[in-house]
Amino acid sequence: MFRLEENNQKIGAYIRKQIKRKFKSERQFCKAYLVLQDISANDEETRKMQNRFSQIFNGKKAIQTYDLPYVSELLGVSCEAILSAGKCYVPVSSHVTNYDVAFSKDPEVWQSYVEREDKLILNYDEYGKSVLDYAFEFRNYGFLKYLTANGYIKFRDSSDSDFRYDFGADTTIKRRDISHTDVVSAELSYTNKLRMNMLSLAMENVDFSTLDMLRARETPMLHFAAVYSNTPPEPDGYDYSEIVDSIASAPDGVIDYFLTEYSVSRQGSVIPSLFLYQHLGAVIVAMIRNRDPRVNRVIEKAVEHNNKVHTMIKGIYSDAEKIIMDQFKCPKTEAKKMVCTINSFYEKCGVAKVYCYNSNNCLVANVIRADAEVTDAGTMSLLQALNVSCDTVRAVAEKVDR
Repeated sequence: MFRLEENNQKIGAYIRKQIKRKFKSERQFCKAYLVLQDISANDEETRKMQNRFSQIFNGKKAIQTYDLPYVSELLGVSCEAILSAGKCYVPVSSHVTNYDVAFSKDPEVWQSYVEREDKLILNYDEYGKSVLDYAFEFRNYGFLKYLTANGYIKFRDSSDSDFRYDFGADTTIKRRDISHTDVVSAELSYTNKLRMNMLSLAMENVDFSTLDMLRARETPMLHFAAVYSNTPPEPDGYDYSEIVDSIASAPDGVIDYFLTEYSVSRQGSVIPSLFLYQHLGAVIVAMIRNRDPRVNRVIEKAVEHNNKVHTMIKGIYSDAEKIIMDQFKCPKTEAKKMVCTINSFYEKCGVAKVYCYNSNNCLVANVIRADAEVTDAGTMSLLQALNVSCDTVRAVAEKVDR
């Protein structure tokens, strides 16, 4: 027995998410749907089908009974999964597989699988999926928490490395001898997929301790920006779109978590820093697109952060001017000309970096910007204020002829 999801919008969102994973576009899905029904997939029929599914995606209409077998076939998910918005899955195999273990709620089954000598847990099945892939697909947070709580999966923090800035993962499950592959352990070391998926589930379960453990607000790019280096930080190559969407639709407490400023803590030479979640601009755009009334509060917090960064940078200049005035007994107008700074603004991550030789003060901080089409006058005004505050910081940070 399973529980029917009563919120049509959640069912629509789940279907849309599965379409993104299986098809290049919603239009391609609609064409495949028409072909499966032996209907001509011409432009007019495709347009009508897109309009109908658009209403299902937005929750304005419920998915119909006659749609279920076709959608199930095309997306490769069960009718139960569709009607429960992805909360219910039914195992179909009769022997122990990655699929079954990831579906199980029994810790004894999990432990037995971890201890198997053939190390199936470290390998993919015939469909190219690991037990972790299925666990995330089934949203089996209990199993994933079990693996992390018992140390079988450890999220690596290499932010203290002088050469590498990432947040990958490792496993303590012992691999077999060299003649075997056990490829999952190698994948964990070189991809960020596990962390991203775990972040999404932690938000869904409002698990702040796991978010802290994953350093959810932090990004490798901002860690790189916080060191004493003139090398511009480069994008880390990770796809944050699903995380952004998860934050945008998360409960208030989770959104507040990502609205909390933080500083980067690293070993060695680190510039004093003040950061707000790097992709908050994308979160704001997503919330505007979703017509979420909470977006104004998020924009207000971003404006407050940008203004604080501006004040701190101006304070560095002001302190330097005072030192020069005391040292050389000169007026402020002359002191301004003697302030010596190295300033940078990195467009790709919205980071301002300021170092002042006169006072030996420095700061690295990011600012938030968001560009979106807005119809609400109040939101539009806030968005304009946000982008003005971002441009103001950029102008001050880039000004070196002081």
